[in-house]
Amino acid sequence: MIVDRDFIVTARDGVELATDVYRPAGDGPFPVLLERTPYDKSAPSRSERTAAAAPPRSRADVAAYFVRHGYAVVYQDCRGRYKSGGRFTNT
Repeated sequence: MIVDRDFIVTARDGVELATDVYRPAGDGPFPVLLERTPYDKSAPSRSERTAAAAPPRSRADVAAYFVRHGYAVVYQDCRGRYKSGGRFTNT
């Protein structure tokens, strides 16, 4: 698995969005799963837990599962949150 952390993606309006990319080694193309979050792309996802396993899994662990199955996984901080530029609006 190849991991690029804090890769900057520039939006059409020039705002820089901090992005982590997890992908299989080798040439693509790969289908992509994107999660854009206001809750810190590097923090464990609170949605990644079950009744049997209450502590949430890390986003890296979740990404590793999908990468093993041929997907690229992209986590991105929303504009104005954590490492992304711009202004956050809650609308």
